[in-house]
Amino acid sequence: MATSTSLAQRKTRKKQAAAKGRKGVLKRDEDVLDTWFSSALVPFTSLGWPGKTKDLERYLPSSVLITGNDIIFFWVARMIMMTLHFTDKVPFRHVYINAIVRDAEGEKMSKSKGNTIDPLDLIDGISFDALLQKSTVGLLKGEHKERIERYVRSHYRDGIPAFGADAVRFTFASLASFAITLNFDLSRCEGYRNFCNKLWNATRFVLMNCEGKDTGLDESMPLDRSFADQWIAATLQDSEEEVERGFEEYRFDNAARAVYQFVWEEYCDWYVELAKTQLASGTEAQQRATRRTLVRVLEAVLRLAHPIIPFITEELWQKIAPLAGKPGPSIMLEPYPKADISRHAPQAAAKVAALKTLVNACRALRSEMQLSPAEKVRAYIEGDVASVGADALRPYLIALARLSEVTFVDVLPKSLAPVEVVGSLRIMLDVKIDVAAECARIRKEINRLQGELAKASAKLANPNFVDRAPAPVVAQERERLASFEATLAKLKSQLNKLGLDLLVILALRAFRSKNFRIFYAGQGLALLGNWIQSVAMSWLVYRVTGSALLLGVTAGAQQLPVLFLSPIAGVWADRVNRRRLLVVIQSVAFIQALTLAALTFADVVRVPLLIGLALLLGIVTSFETPTRQAFLLELIEDRQDLPNAIALQSLLFQSARFVGPSVAGLLLALLGEAWCFLANALCYLAIITTYAAVRVKSREMPPAGVKWWRQLASGFCVRLRLYRDPATAAAAHDGGILLGPVAVPHADFRWRDLWRRLERRSGSSSVRSGWEQCWALSSLRRAPPSAASVASSPRPPSPPARR
Repeated sequence: MATSTSLAQRKTRKKQAAAKGRKGVLKRDEDVLDTWFSSALVPFTSLGWPGKTKDLERYLPSSVLITGNDIIFFWVARMIMMTLHFTDKVPFRHVYINAIVRDAEGEKMSKSKGNTIDPLDLIDGISFDALLQKSTVGLLKGEHKERIERYVRSHYRDGIPAFGADAVRFTFASLASFAITLNFDLSRCEGYRNFCNKLWNATRFVLMNCEGKDTGLDESMPLDRSFADQWIAATLQDSEEEVERGFEEYRFDNAARAVYQFVWEEYCDWYVELAKTQLASGTEAQQRATRRTLVRVLEAVLRLAHPIIPFITEELWQKIAPLAGKPGPSIMLEPYPKADISRHAPQAAAKVAALKTLVNACRALRSEMQLSPAEKVRAYIEGDVASVGADALRPYLIALARLSEVTFVDVLPKSLAPVEVVGSLRIMLDVKIDVAAECARIRKEINRLQGELAKASAKLANPNFVDRAPAPVVAQERERLASFEATLAKLKSQLNKLGLDLLVILALRAFRSKNFRIFYAGQGLALLGNWIQSVAMSWLVYRVTGSALLLGVTAGAQQLPVLFLSPIAGVWADRVNRRRLLVVIQSVAFIQALTLAALTFADVVRVPLLIGLALLLGIVTSFETPTRQAFLLELIEDRQDLPNAIALQSLLFQSARFVGPSVAGLLLALLGEAWCFLANALCYLAIITTYAAVRVKSREMPPAGVKWWRQLASGFCVRLRLYRDPATAAAAHDGGILLGPVAVPHADFRWRDLWRRLERRSGSSSVRSGWEQCWALSSLRRAPPSAASVASSPRPPSPPARR
């Protein structure tokens, strides 16, 4: 059977040769090996075998063979068998199997798919047009061109940027795990290009601060190493040990990660920032030690990273080596770093760990409160500061967390600002919180987290995902779900706290004004004194006369002026300085209360005298009440707080109505009427001091030249016209007119139009002076016009006389 098959093959080959025009006998070459058989001889034939050469003795067996898993049987196994057969030695001690590089989607790279990447294009970069042309040339099938063009346009719209040889080498080293395949993504190259830039910038910083300065080359000069210097040197030893272990185990990804983490996360992110503080405020010995550490650690890092990124490390080492006392011609000739366990510094590492935690906590608070990097605030720290050595970390914490000051306290001040807990310490930033805006921000974040929580819960509730997804992916999703739940609970708790505080703040928002706080305190004492005097006077009248009629007459004498004099008092309060008027009014009331106390102590009280003093108190009250209400406009800086100020003052009146008689009854029972009158005098003295303490801006006065009684009469005239004419009343309402001493206009209301309408309706000029008063008092929109400008304004023709 075998012979017949061989004859058939020969006949087939002869026919194929004849078809190509070849004649004669076909003969196999006796000195040719097939591809894999000849490759199996490479380990020893390339070293001079069968001769006994020095290379054969030195390099056989070699250390490691680097290959792919698809040719283990075709090549690797045959090399081992052939080398053992001819030399009695193994060809190599280790076999390192590379992963098969696939594209970002995990597809096998193929020329027909257009997803192949030339490493030179990653190093030097390539434009889109050149890449498209390169990807579509030399295709075996023309129908692949359109598919390749679509792929290139969708994945490399702007071509491929130049990453450089070091970034490409670092990328593949970081991907060199023991996996069978690896998915290559351009973004990884970009990340390691950024690492090279980071290393370059760190070297620039070291050169700027160390070149031409004392870097500790003279060992006789004193060095004062800080805990930061000791920590970075010890951390370098750990990184050197990890890199060495990675190379020994052929875990190039672990070695690359160790270099990356030390340079970026430890040296650049932390030690360089700590060194800035030490170079700015340290002693000469401390600065010398800092510069020495900066230079020597960086020089060792360059040697450590050289096998992975050889070009940039050689370039930078040529600049740094002289500062570190390394005069060698090339970094390639320098010894590779080895870890020195004796340089470990656990105490310094503990201090830096505590500093990192504090800084990260402050940064988290800044991020949560959305503070700009340029804004520096005070930080309060509560707890056992000595146990973590936080006092020594103060200058570093101020610099790294961008704080204005760090204050250690026994108890944090009461504030709405969030608090971060770090071990036994509690940290809070001294920032004023806009509670309404903060509540809105937290609600928005809660809504976002609830959406993410719903997505994660739905994914984990899906049995197909839980059963089919890899275990690490499921575990990661569960961790995300737990994190969302913890953050959501924290935000809800904070929102509940802020919601309650918001109600309190909105109810007391007028107290933001210092003037109003001072005024409110004095006003409370004055109201309490008034009630004490009223009750004491009523009791005194009834005790002296025993007549309910005289008691009513005295009370009427106190209330009668309020009924008739309040309008006049309102006009008068608009024409003078209100604070001075209030001081004069309260001074008169103080004299009245002091006189009443003196007469009562002397026991010379008579009923007519009491009625006269009650009448005087009524006059004082009639002037004091409207003036005090109008004075609120000058006390409150923010007009939006005015309604709250009025409500708080009304609450104060009601509270005084409830508390005043009780206090008066207690004083009457214990001390008598005279002491009540004296207490009232002291309350008046307190409110006089309050008026003298507040500082208010000067306000615009109404036009001069108009008598107060004319303004009063014209005001009543305007009021009657508004009530008689509904259209004019509606216009006045739209304009914001309050039928009283204050006019509050809307922003889009034209005062002159209302004035003309009033004048046309009235048919006389008596409205003018009253309207001038309203116009002058409406100071919220613009400064009032002068009386001359109002008088010179064009007047419409008078309407025809009515029958």
